Amino acid sequence: MLNQLSVRIAHVTFTPFSTIMTALFFTVAVAQANPIAQPKMLEPEPAKDIYHGMTINDPFRQVENMTDPKIERWMKDQSQYTRKVLDSISGRDQLLDEMKKLESNKSAFYGSLTITDNGYYFFTKRQPKEEVSRLYYRKHFKDEDRLLFDPTTFAPDSEQKYVFSEVSPSSDGASVAFQISPDGSEDGVLLVMDVASQKLYPEQVDKISFASVSWTKDNKGFVYHRMPDKPKFDKDSAFDSSTYFHQLNSNYDQDKVVLSRKNNPNLGIKPEEFPVVQIENQAAKLLGFSYSVQRELISFIAEASELTQAKINWKPLLTPEDEVRKLVVTDDAIYAFSAKNAPNFQILKMPIDNPDIKKASVVVAEPKVGSLTSFAVNKDGIYYATMKNGVSAGMHFLAHNGKQAKEIKLPFPAGRLSLESHNPQSSDIWIEINGWLNDYQRFRYDIKNQGFIAENLTEPATFSEFENFVVNEIEVPSHDGVMVPVSLIHQKGIELNGSHATLLWGYGSYGYSMRPFFSTDYLSWVKQGGIIAVSHVRGGGELGAAWHKAGQKVNKPNTWKDLIATAEFLIKNKYASSQKIAIMGGSAGGILVGRAMTERPDLFAAVIPLVGAMNPIRMEETPNGPVNTPEFGTVKDKQEFLGLVEMDSYHHIKDGEQYPATLVTAGMNDLRVIAWQPAKFAARLMHANASDNPILLWVDFDTGHGIGNERSKTMANRADWMSFAFWQTGHPNFKLTLDNN
Repeated sequence: MLNQLSVRIAHVTFTPFSTIMTALFFTVAVAQANPIAQPKMLEPEPAKDIYHGMTINDPFRQVENMTDPKIERWMKDQSQYTRKVLDSISGRDQLLDEMKKLESNKSAFYGSLTITDNGYYFFTKRQPKEEVSRLYYRKHFKDEDRLLFDPTTFAPDSEQKYVFSEVSPSSDGASVAFQISPDGSEDGVLLVMDVASQKLYPEQVDKISFASVSWTKDNKGFVYHRMPDKPKFDKDSAFDSSTYFHQLNSNYDQDKVVLSRKNNPNLGIKPEEFPVVQIENQAAKLLGFSYSVQRELISFIAEASELTQAKINWKPLLTPEDEVRKLVVTDDAIYAFSAKNAPNFQILKMPIDNPDIKKASVVVAEPKVGSLTSFAVNKDGIYYATMKNGVSAGMHFLAHNGKQAKEIKLPFPAGRLSLESHNPQSSDIWIEINGWLNDYQRFRYDIKNQGFIAENLTEPATFSEFENFVVNEIEVPSHDGVMVPVSLIHQKGIELNGSHATLLWGYGSYGYSMRPFFSTDYLSWVKQGGIIAVSHVRGGGELGAAWHKAGQKVNKPNTWKDLIATAEFLIKNKYASSQKIAIMGGSAGGILVGRAMTERPDLFAAVIPLVGAMNPIRMEETPNGPVNTPEFGTVKDKQEFLGLVEMDSYHHIKDGEQYPATLVTAGMNDLRVIAWQPAKFAARLMHANASDNPILLWVDFDTGHGIGNERSKTMANRADWMSFAFWQTGHPNFKLTLDNN
């Protein structure tokens, strides 16, 4: 996803050209073999920009004006037609039914779990037939689930549909703050409930875009981050947000600003950065952060006692040059997860009262094999996770004042591992592990008996449908000889004859690793006889910080060249052929698949950019663009501008080229990738394409970036693009039966 700072701090998204003016039609296989005309294409209205002496032609600039009735009508016409096409793919409904059947194997789906200091469990839960999750709690692990809040009861007379974004209980479990957002917009409302009475406090506040609630020691107040009160699609709508301090039973308009660019000009906070505060009650400190998508933290420190005073004396703690990506605070120390002189990461320690990262001691050194991925601290020591090639997880423990860490054997081999400690004063430590074929399971580690105790909130489901599936973790040589990890998932004993419909996807941005995850929806592809190939391209974090930087800014071409190399490997080794490969990438992954397609259109049968960043040169003209410049670059810098030129799929489309079938999606409420970015790409591609392959645009006017959708919509969307991919790769169960009626 294109990062808009979904932050949980407890842890914590061109070349000139001419235009073909003829309309594009394509013929589909129907009973009467009738040709079906796509709606009228949008005619270009060229614009020009000059950057650093280079002229950039932009034929569909008018699409950026989404309030223009003509643009809205064009988007709706294209979307209605796309809807008709997708609904007419013969196997789509059966695939959706299969997804629903597989989901019904699980009794419930849990998320947003937080355990308070007194042992209360707060979490969201959704039954398989329910559309949205509801908020529950337990007084202890073996207690029954107690319903606290159903988001469908909020604003019942509104047509908007609200879902949970984040949940933040107080440390004593007496109160719980939570964010709900309408229609996938992530533009949320912050509510607070008294747990005993299950009544909401009367005060509410809007413009909450990501969770940052942190409670005071007495649990009578909290800090929260709020966006400015501006129209959401204005260019500067995300500029100059602030963190406030709120006391329960008071009005939000009386809240004090505790960190902002305006109130703290000496801290160098940029307009597009998000100032966020975390209260560290055990250490009696405040941690401030100035967040962008940059992984390296900018942070400040102050005394917690100053929270109620007129002024907070913030002092600098970290700069990006320190290369720290995570902090954990105890009563006497700050632990830092750092890539400084350690591209595979190390853990540093500094005293809480005089923290100086330059004088910090190394407590866990950079591993010789693989990389560190996360850590947690409790009263016994430091637990940390490692990862090899982004797909093989390990767990280790180093006692306080110990010199030698020990490896802890996991309950089963895992591709993903997350760690959670209760607090630094307890021995509690939990893990959650899973793999491509293993559902998520949660365990408590018993240090005395050196074993794991299962503590799943619901019993894991078993899936006999996946028993004959296998996973192969391989490495593929890229264009420059660098070996790229690739995960292959398919049925046992498949014949390598190039005949298998292959779904190839990746991401490659923000240092985010495509770690194994369990999804019955995605495994439905394999159940239909297809192959899944996940390419762990550069720009991700699978091989540490250096892997991220090798696909960042001017190095971005490595990202799509790695994907191209993966496709060539699959073809050479007869997993698939160019007529059998569909590539998919979402959000920043739109750069990945868009540029792979424009560079090698001959390699792919289908291309599916989901809410993709397709026009990076213009990204800074969007609300979420400036905050993303640390990852992709800025047009203000000549070298970084040239990098943006290279990664811009829209401007690399060539007239008269035979492009593969393409399904482009966008969300009208998307605050991360504004809808006109994918829409412009689709408009340009429709004009340029010389093949008979369909170019479809689907703009969902009721959703955003795909985060927070109702479950039925999520499954329907996946059934849409998977059916499209199966259709275009020639799967016999997925054919088009569309007529003019």
